[in-house]
Amino acid sequence: MSTALSRLTHPHGGPLALGLELPLDNDWGQSRLATDRKAGRPFGVPSLEAHAQLARLADQSGFAAL
Repeated sequence: MSTALSRLTHPHGGPLALGLELPLDNDWGQSRLATDRKAGRPFGVPSLEAHAQLARLADQSGFAAL
């Protein structure tokens, strides 16, 4: 069974792997507010549109976890 923590450690006691924390898109500028209103997204809810692309890039770059 694989847990998130077990994916961060080397199976043979090697060094700890690196994970990556993805940023939330919290742009609350006027143009973003207008776009959010048009999309029906409530104020203060971050956009996660780029997270799948960032996750693929992190995986391709060798990060062990997000």
